[in-house]
Amino acid sequence: MAKEEFIPFEVIEQFMVEILMKAGLPEEDSKIVTDVLMQADKLGFDSHGVNRLKPIYLDRITDGILNPVTEMEIVKESPDGSCYCLQINEDGDRESQKIWHGYGCCA
Repeated sequence: MAKEEFIPFEVIEQFMVEILMKAGLPEEDSKIVTDVLMQADKLGFDSHGVNRLKPIYLDRITDGILNPVTEMEIVKESPDGSCYCLQINEDGDRESQKIWHGYGCCA
């Protein structure tokens, strides 16, 4: 029977941060994305973990679907930790038609 080998979390985390930075994300954003994906794996939610790095993040950045450098403005935060955010476009204008609601983004 083949012996299972595991890559330490720290090695995966460092790899992911470096790859995301090479894709254009600022270092702090790369660390946040890495932390979120790693936590999903550590909690057993493999479908929302590290396996999303290439198809959801890197491929979409390469295809121009995701902008690796964004600025968000929190416009409303509720007691349950959810928030409503506006994306700031490249000209610095608020794009009010692009409103997202996300849980856990207001830590």
